[in-house]
Amino acid sequence: MRSLKVGWRTMTLGEISDIVGGATPNTQNPSYWNGSIPWCTPTDVTGTPGKYLESTAKNVTVEGLQSCGAQLLPSGAVLLCTRATIGEVRITKSTVCTNQGFRSLIARDGVSSEFLYYYLLTRTKELKQKANGSTFLELGRHDLASIEINVPSQHEQHAMVQMLSDLDETIRLVERLIQKKRDMKCGIMHQLLVGEVRLPGFDEMWMAKHLGDVAWIRRGELISSSAIVPGPFPVIAAGVAPVHYHHSANRVGPVIAVSASGANAGYVSYWERPVFASDCSTVSAKIVGLHLRFLFYVLKFLQDDIFALQHGGAQPHVYPKDLTGLDILLPGYAEQEAIARLITDVDREIETLERQCGKIQAVKRSMMQQLFSGRIRLSGAGAVVAERQHVNGKC
Repeated sequence: MRSLKVGWRTMTLGEISDIVGGATPNTQNPSYWNGSIPWCTPTDVTGTPGKYLESTAKNVTVEGLQSCGAQLLPSGAVLLCTRATIGEVRITKSTVCTNQGFRSLIARDGVSSEFLYYYLLTRTKELKQKANGSTFLELGRHDLASIEINVPSQHEQHAMVQMLSDLDETIRLVERLIQKKRDMKCGIMHQLLVGEVRLPGFDEMWMAKHLGDVAWIRRGELISSSAIVPGPFPVIAAGVAPVHYHHSANRVGPVIAVSASGANAGYVSYWERPVFASDCSTVSAKIVGLHLRFLFYVLKFLQDDIFALQHGGAQPHVYPKDLTGLDILLPGYAEQEAIARLITDVDREIETLERQCGKIQAVKRSMMQQLFSGRIRLSGAGAVVAERQHVNGKC
């Protein structure tokens, strides 16, 4: 039977690249720091979106570099985090050195740095499994060097990289559009929710109210994870996202939830569907002239003020009594509805774009697995073909 990887060479990472560690100059010696050589840490990598690392938070001097035995890496080196944040990977855009949290790979002739970058992204799970250590997990040089990789021709490497880079660019463009929509939503909220800008056809005075005057604020019913019977209803606690689903609901919806305890105490979320309110407070309309979705956007606009209500030290809390005196501005119902509809439309556009971005990311993940396993081969300038498994009529 003919392999799909015809023409590929099975090698190890140690055979196709020079693997280089890093080091840290003495932090107490000022002559080692604030020089001209970028010095990379895992934080620089995790804080850098995309494929390439272009800058670092700290620089070292030539003296600092020489003092610790760190090696200067060329542009195009593949930075691989091998301690703590194992598997994070970027490509250098200029010469850099790193701390000891890396095993950097300098690709040898016949191997593309970008090809190596995408390959490592597909092996994150294996890299973590090979790591060991008692204080913190670390991937050793020998274990990394022994990992096998199937290396196609440079022409096919280029085609693979081009396809995946095109997907990356599409993702980047969609993410940029998402951010643009989020910025637009933020601007709309800042203008409309305080009456700074009015929608056409509305000129009535806004009323200053306390939240407790217009809404019922009730504490949820605490339920432990062991008491939860699986079902269709989200259990709202931390507020960011439901962790559990219960067989019964205690709030019909729509309802606003405000997380009551923990690091996210005060986080505001909105639920159209029935939910089980656990470690949170719920806000619902007390008066006829209150549009709950409008009130949700007001509370999101005031999110930082609500976080400021936290009290309780190590385990912060925000309870109903903390929320009742919150100051809000309330226009007439029709204007509330119009403002809520406008912001909701932008929210839905953002959600649609996020789903689209998620689908493209899933396609990229699948494509990487298919390409690096050889199940899909590329011919010419990126046309996808599956190589036949038949040779001269034989399987």
